[in-house]
Amino acid sequence: MTALAALAALMLTAAQPSGTPEATPPAATQPVAPPPSSPAPSGHPPTIDSILEQAPMDEDARQAAVRAAFDAAQARRGGLDGRWRLSAGDGRVLYIFQFSDPGQSPDPRSITPQAPVIEGAWRDPRREGATGGSGFLANVRRDGADLIVRFYDRDPARSQVVTLRFKPDGQWAGKLEGEAPSEPVVMTRF
Repeated sequence: MTALAALAALMLTAAQPSGTPEATPPAATQPVAPPPSSPAPSGHPPTIDSILEQAPMDEDARQAAVRAAFDAAQARRGGLDGRWRLSAGDGRVLYIFQFSDPGQSPDPRSITPQAPVIEGAWRDPRREGATGGSGFLANVRRDGADLIVRFYDRDPARSQVVTLRFKPDGQWAGKLEGEAPSEPVVMTRF
């Protein structure tokens, strides 16, 4: 046996545990996770990341912190954010709209994050599950006190245009024009 082989055999023998308590490393030498970073600075609303980086807490405290982060994020959203029902004058539900209204804040989920606009989708509940019974809104814009929602339903060459004005009772009232003759409509939260 060469000197190099003897040295390698000696090192392997020394590295293997002998079965005695002294050869087993104590639990204190096991790797420990680094301490979490500090939570969000005071005065700033909590974020999900800042909650996850906090020191361990009980489940009730964690749920309260997540709810506070959600409420803070919702408070920054615009007034149209959410689901709305567009109904005809006789009460028939014509369309369901889902708006994403970032308010005045940059929105990473928006097509243009630094200059976000109201975006959304529409669905015709009368054609549940039908091909072409839903789609994206072409645009949503404010024109003075009016809200104008444009989308394409059955006729891809002719858009549906909903022009609404906010009423003191919390509803939006106006008209739907496009594929069919103009008709009065009301939009309320779903």
